[in-house]
Amino acid sequence: MSQHGHPGEALETTLGDPAVKQSQGSDSVERGTQLEESTVEVAANYPQADDSVETRTLLEQSAVEVAASLEPQPDGTPSENPDHAGEHRREPSTTSLVSTELPKRTRLSFALSKTGWDIALVTLTTGVFVVTAWFAQATFSVSSVSNLNSSLARMLDVNISSTLTILRSLQAVLSVLATSILLKSFEMVQWALAAREDGVGSLCLLGLSPTSSILGTLQLVCSRRARWMDRAAASARVILLAAIWISGVVLFARTRLVVEYESVKTYNVTAGVGEFNGSYIPEYLQQFQDTNAGYNYSVLPYSTVVTASNLVVNPMHSTAIDPVICASGRVCHGYLMSGGLIMTTPWPPTDYPSYPVVTIRDAPSTQIDFVRGIHNDTFVDSEDCLVFGADGFLIGIKFCLARSQSAPGSLFAGVFVCTEGKHGDECWTNTKPAEVTTTFSVYRRHALIVAARSNFSILSVDNVDVPVQVTNLDIEGLKEAYTWMFNFSAAGIPAPSSIAQYFWTVQDQLENAYWSIEPYQIFQSILAFPLWQFNPNNFGNVQLDAQNIVAGLPEDFYTTASIGDPYDKIVVDRPMFILFCTLQSIVLGLAWTVLIWAWMTNPDLPEISSYPLVDFAMKTRLVDASLPATNSHAGRDMDDGLAAAAGDKLIRKYLQNIRVVIRSKLELRPAKVPKMASEETVAT
Repeated sequence: MSQHGHPGEALETTLGDPAVKQSQGSDSVERGTQLEESTVEVAANYPQADDSVETRTLLEQSAVEVAASLEPQPDGTPSENPDHAGEHRREPSTTSLVSTELPKRTRLSFALSKTGWDIALVTLTTGVFVVTAWFAQATFSVSSVSNLNSSLARMLDVNISSTLTILRSLQAVLSVLATSILLKSFEMVQWALAAREDGVGSLCLLGLSPTSSILGTLQLVCSRRARWMDRAAASARVILLAAIWISGVVLFARTRLVVEYESVKTYNVTAGVGEFNGSYIPEYLQQFQDTNAGYNYSVLPYSTVVTASNLVVNPMHSTAIDPVICASGRVCHGYLMSGGLIMTTPWPPTDYPSYPVVTIRDAPSTQIDFVRGIHNDTFVDSEDCLVFGADGFLIGIKFCLARSQSAPGSLFAGVFVCTEGKHGDECWTNTKPAEVTTTFSVYRRHALIVAARSNFSILSVDNVDVPVQVTNLDIEGLKEAYTWMFNFSAAGIPAPSSIAQYFWTVQDQLENAYWSIEPYQIFQSILAFPLWQFNPNNFGNVQLDAQNIVAGLPEDFYTTASIGDPYDKIVVDRPMFILFCTLQSIVLGLAWTVLIWAWMTNPDLPEISSYPLVDFAMKTRLVDASLPATNSHAGRDMDDGLAAAAGDKLIRKYLQNIRVVIRSKLELRPAKVPKMASEETVAT
């Protein structure tokens, strides 16, 4: 309480002044009674008065006017004091006092004084929510800011444990504060409703009250005795409390761990694997012949045979990826050929040795999806197949390639073992030949590539865009490339040293679904090799330079690479983050709405203490709404109708017609309160 005391005390002090007592006279009990009644009216007309100096002054002036109006004249009638002539002249009635209004500034200061703590709490909760939301969204946007050498990026460069601890702590504090402001808001609403002339229904108050248990509130929602308003109040409280709890759960739902990279140096490069270009093949093969003048065989370099045997499983060139399409029951494999660090120009710099990785942004990539076997497609030997072997050797194979009819835009291919070798242009075999067949599709994509500086291995592939299928593959150019690779006799290579020899020796493996995985992967690598070798950014393009960026490549090959250092991050799922923000915003919005409503309507709230049970017991009374209007303000004690063993159902039945109203301020002030201790002692 303010040091000025209650306004009613100011009124009593004024009336107790000797001058006022003299104006009353000591011989008129009737005038004393009239003065007391007028005093009650004055105080009752200022239910929202605070303890400010302005209010005290206004009440003191009103009391003096009342006393002056009752000043006796010689004939025994109240006098008209000359000091109160003109506009101050009135009858003993205090009707004019009823219309007197407090200054607007006083009403505003009253509203602020009643909600000051609530304003601070809601503002604090809003601030914690903003910080929590900012930190949470920074976990999934850090990849963009980490490219900047900024203090923000360095601040967010924390390990997983620290990130989780900080975010969990912020969320816990936010949940506690949000629950507090929600309960305070409902408490303010319940007292504002109780402050109305007809008060508030008991069941509605129980639905709003912070002291009601969740079970009791849920029972009110389902109770047949509750009105729709009672159910709405209880439902709102349960739903909003659930929203706070759910928001804390969804914030951490579907989180994942990712690796981010702190960049120290960025430079321009050409990188990636583009579309197959069959026109590169003749010029590329001719350069080998030109370097070996007079050589009567085609040149098949050792590097080609080695690379073609394991291309799709070589981490320097390719990465396993989910196939774009895979029908149920099929065996599917997908590979993203991005070229990695080894296909960047120029060579990566050697400074900053403590930074172990290079990230290549938006690198063009080629994805090849393989589906094992041939489904609803057949080869036409005279058009689709070629036989490779050498006279005098049993080693021989038949290779077939054609466009798929069952999978438009795709190709299907197979290798069939010639168990008895090649005779003329025919593949001889005594039994059903061992075979490995597949249907494959080619797609264009772009991706963020991360490669190790130490061994050029591709460590991760991120930000892969939507695949676009390449349906116009140059099948004749591919056949030319495969013929160059399989035709060991044209290259002067002995049959036991050829690629064909491998398939001839693994016939038993090819007949077993499990053990044929290895030859199947080698076949996949051979099929992928021309697509990788004869693209604009590989040396199948003879115009390419190993150490200098050349002009004339398609635009998307020109990109940037960065030397960096990896660190782990926990990433909050974006849809879950949006749901978290929505739920918390609803709670905060309600709290601010209640505050603004309180400022605008300025309800006659009592002093709300930290002990709600005491507030309810001492500052309210129960009114039976079922009684006639003449008795509408009759009090009713709960003890009159409830036994100690009364349960939830009986209580709701008893209270369905009971309303709760706030006691008037004069009711709250006892006539005589013996002072057992000084005010200083009580405050202590």
